[in-house]
Amino acid sequence: MERWNVRMWCMCPGVAEQCGRLGLTRVFHAPLGVHPWICALRDGDGAVHLYKRWMSQADPGLVRYPYRAMTGEAGDRDERPLVAGRFIYLGQGCPPAEPDTSAIRRAAETVAEAMRAEPGLHRTAAMDLCGLGGPSADPAWTLAFNRAFAAVFAVENRRRFATALRDAFGEAFALWGDGWDRHGLAAHPVSPGPRALYHEAAACLDFGSLAYDTAIFPRTLEILKRDGLLVSWRHADSGRLFGPVEHELTFGDGEEAVRRLAALRDDPDRRARLLSAHRDWVFDRLSLERVLPAVLADGCPPSPHTLSQSTDTSV
Repeated sequence: MERWNVRMWCMCPGVAEQCGRLGLTRVFHAPLGVHPWICALRDGDGAVHLYKRWMSQADPGLVRYPYRAMTGEAGDRDERPLVAGRFIYLGQGCPPAEPDTSAIRRAAETVAEAMRAEPGLHRTAAMDLCGLGGPSADPAWTLAFNRAFAAVFAVENRRRFATALRDAFGEAFALWGDGWDRHGLAAHPVSPGPRALYHEAAACLDFGSLAYDTAIFPRTLEILKRDGLLVSWRHADSGRLFGPVEHELTFGDGEEAVRRLAALRDDPDRRARLLSAHRDWVFDRLSLERVLPAVLADGCPPSPHTLSQSTDTSV
C-alpha cells in the first residue's frame, strides 16, 4: 500500500481503528455518501436501461430518476400487503452461536455488555474500556474476537429487538430472512421485493450490521434513498446520520424501540414530518457530492513513497 500509494476508504470508524492497530496505517474512515437519484439511458425503441458508467455522465440521452424508480425484478407474489403500513425488517436471523467458553468469547461478551450499557461506544473504545488494548494488536486474536463478537453482540441484538417488537406489535411487525425460526419468530422468506416498497411501510427498522459498528452503511442508506422512514438502534455515530431527529428515530433497548414505534404507529403526520426532516439532513450532510471530494482531498494525500515511474491505473 505504501509502495503504490494505495489507501483504503473504510465506512466503519471502529474497523478503521482496528486496522490501524494492526499496522494498516493507510486505512482511513469516512462515511458513505448518499444520492437520491439513479441514471438511465433510453434506447431508440424507448426501452430504459440502468446507466452503469457512473464516472462518465456525458452520454446523450442520460436521464435521472428518483432512486426508488429502480424496482428490480418482480417477485413471485405481490408483497405490498405484507409491507404497507407495517413496521418491517429485512435481515438474516442467523443461527445460534456454537457453544464456546473460550477466553476470547468471554472477552467479546464483556465488550458487548459495555456497548449495550453505553451505546455511544464503538467497538475499539469499548475494548479499551475493558482492558483489551494489548490483545487487539494481534491480528489472529482480533479476527477470532470479531467472529465471537458478531455472535454475542450483533446476532443477539437482532434477536432481542425482533422479539420485543413482535411481542408488542404482533403481525404489524413483519420480518423477512432466514434463521428467525431458531429464535421462535415467524418470518417471510428472503425476497428482494420489499426493498422496492420501503416507502409503503410505516417504518423500516435497522438493528445494526453483523460486521460494522456504524449507523451509516448500505442497508440504512438504501432505506432513505427509497423514501422509507428509518428507525434504528442507536450507534456511536447515529448523530451523524439522524441529526436533529436522532432522539425521535433511534432507540437503545427493546422498551425504547417499542415506545418510539408506538408514537409513530397512528400518527401519519408525525411520520411524514420526521421523514422529510431526516431526508433533508441526510441528503445535505451526507451527500455524495460533499463526502467524495473530502475523501479525495483529505483521505488520499500524496505519498512520499510513490514511485516516480508512470503507472497504468486504469480499470
